[in-house]
Amino acid sequence: MPKDREKYRYIDVGLERGSWTLAMFEEDAKRHQMSDQPGKLVTVRLTEYYERKKEWDARASRELLQPLNDEQTMVQRTSEQSRSTSVMQVPGDDLLEISQQEMENADEAADYWGGV
Repeated sequence: MPKDREKYRYIDVGLERGSWTLAMFEEDAKRHQMSDQPGKLVTVRLTEYYERKKEWDARASRELLQPLNDEQTMVQRTSEQSRSTSVMQVPGDDLLEISQQEMENADEAADYWGGV
């Protein structure tokens, strides 16, 4: 069947031979009996990704707008420290400092979320 270039935008995708990504894609294609339709499987998975991303973004936006619940508390550090900081403590989680210095706060957040 010829490609319908009026209806579809075609994208050439290449996966490195022997890569983990290619192995997972081939396993996925076999599992769903689509080994002979790799383009269609890519389309399905890409669509699923963007649907989930939309849900995650919406959920994250709602969570950012919610006030802190009763289990989350703000604890002021002692005045002996050289800089003004607070510590947010969520029971069962590690401590995450809220710093007045933006770059330091950004670095600490990157370190914290990089390990999650």
